[in-house]
Amino acid sequence: MNTALDIENLKSLFTSCQKTLLALGDETRAQILLMMLSGECQGSRVVDIAKKTHLSRPAVSHHMQILKDAGIVKSRKEGTLVYYI
Repeated sequence: MNTALDIENLKSLFTSCQKTLLALGDETRAQILLMMLSGECQGSRVVDIAKKTHLSRPAVSHHMQILKDAGIVKSRKEGTLVYYI
């Protein structure tokens, strides 16, 4: 039987994972991640991801921002170029 403390701990754990679960729950973002994991380690640019998918650059940027906010990917700038890793 769950105690009130067990339920509160579970609620806290779920809350801390919520952004990650929502980010990974989208099929398009999952496909982008799988594509990135099979690519080069230096990172992927939005334009490169858009070329390999059916998505526009703004749509890829939107998905990458959600993944970044969830802590799943990071970004690195080289001049004006942004690479997601």
